[in-house]
Parts: sequence; structure tokens; C-alpha cells
Amino acid sequence: MSASSSPVELHDVACPFCGLVCDDLVVTEHDGRLSVRANGCRISTPAFERAPSSDAPRLAGRAVPLAEAVSGTARPARR
Repeated sequence: MSASSSPVELHDVACPFCGLVCDDLVVTEHDGRLSVRANGCRISTPAFERAPSSDAPRLAGRAVPLAEAVSGTARPARR
């Protein structure tokens, strides 16, 4: 198997990055990266094409497991 995969083109992709929720984007995925090929805007295109973050979830400024971060969002803030 080669290190590079074939591009996959997805149609009618919904954009979650603003309240309009446009649902007609054409997005290509290749080697884990996304590219907006059609119907993108100044918000959706850079948001889809941004490299995924490799940062661990954080709670109160410290890295924590995902389950702890999720449960921490449901607790009231300490004063």
C-alpha cells in the first residue's frame, strides 16, 4: 500500500462554521486533508482546510483525557 491515497470527493457537504449551515459544498479529502472545491465562502474554505489540531483536550489549562474534559464541561465553574 502506498503512503498516498486517492482523493475522495464529497458532494452536498454541510458547513458547521456559521449559522447559515450551507449544505452544498463540494469537499475533497486527500491524505487526511480537506479542500473545498466548490461553493465555499470566506469562512468555510479556510476552516475546512485548516490542519487538524493535535492538541490534547484541556480543562482549567491542563491536558486531560477526553472523557474528563467532556464531564468537566457539565460541572459548574468554581468560584
